[in-house]
Amino acid sequence: MLNSVMKHRHLAQIIQEYEFLSEAYIELAALKFNSNDRKKLINSKKPVNFGSKLKLGKVKELERIPVPTKTLPIDPTCTYKNIVHIKYYKSSFQLIGGINLPKVIECIGSDGQTYKQLVKGSDDLRQDAVLSKIFSLVNILLQKNQSTRKRQLSIRTYHIIPLSPRSGIIEWVQNTIPFGTYLTEAHPKYNKNDILPLECRMMLHTEQQRKNSTPKSKLNVYNKVVEQFKPVFRYFFQERYKDPFDWYNKKISYTKSVSVNSVTGWVVGLGDRHCMNILIDLNTAEAIHIDLGIAFDAGKLLSIPECIPFRLTRDVVDGMGINKVEGVFRKCCEETLKVLRKNSNVLLTILDVFRYDPLYNW
Repeated sequence: MLNSVMKHRHLAQIIQEYEFLSEAYIELAALKFNSNDRKKLINSKKPVNFGSKLKLGKVKELERIPVPTKTLPIDPTCTYKNIVHIKYYKSSFQLIGGINLPKVIECIGSDGQTYKQLVKGSDDLRQDAVLSKIFSLVNILLQKNQSTRKRQLSIRTYHIIPLSPRSGIIEWVQNTIPFGTYLTEAHPKYNKNDILPLECRMMLHTEQQRKNSTPKSKLNVYNKVVEQFKPVFRYFFQERYKDPFDWYNKKISYTKSVSVNSVTGWVVGLGDRHCMNILIDLNTAEAIHIDLGIAFDAGKLLSIPECIPFRLTRDVVDGMGINKVEGVFRKCCEETLKVLRKNSNVLLTILDVFRYDPLYNW
């Protein structure tokens, strides 16, 4: 089939450009650094130049290739003449840490906008991409249902493009802050008499490792931590949204997003929901879940099994206001679950792809 398409000169040029671009991305994703250089570059946050060897630094004016992480509207004429194409890539990238050493690059589109992208290697992004498609489908289903449409329920999604079984590109979600980053700064700021997060972790870890530890003793230690470490996420809204109406609307927006993400994540068995895998949009206060690599209840197979359906810790609830999980959160969860149950066959159709295209680590 590809050979027949390549006979058309125009299509052949597009395919060749796509192949070159994909190879350039994969080359960057596979780029390794020794441990010393890695630590220095991550800690200093200094950009790394592409140099003359990396192909991505040579990419310029790909007029036929749209920016990968920008939504491409459907063109009924099938000509796609006015696409936002790749102008060039900035000459450097940054390392942001992590086991697989992802790189952050910036693509300049023909519209003059900068599109930040995360290039990941040694990681199979096909599961992330399929789950992202499921979330997009959930948004369509929520829009079709009168009750959820009235409540404006949706999941924030972003582009995930697998390039090979071990590499891919992820759209960088702009104007966000990791949930954990805010909490780390806010706890000592607003609760100065509380113990530090590291102390909480050490208390729990010490009790966990103690030989004579019992469920009751673990609960006692946990209760001590709770008494000395109070939630602070309410202050996020007080800091950023000074107008009372804006403050109220953002809290509602946050609560709705948490409810939809929680129920949908539970249905697909999404795990690894630590504080750095949840972003908060600084403009809308919506919660955005990233790193969808542990799903389908794979979290239950970890060394310390994840037995909870979704993350609903005290700080998550603290941002919901005085009603906490009652009212808006509970009702939105119920309505979302009704929609997912009613359309379960549609969701299973997409998940069926894993039967015929299993993941690399399976």
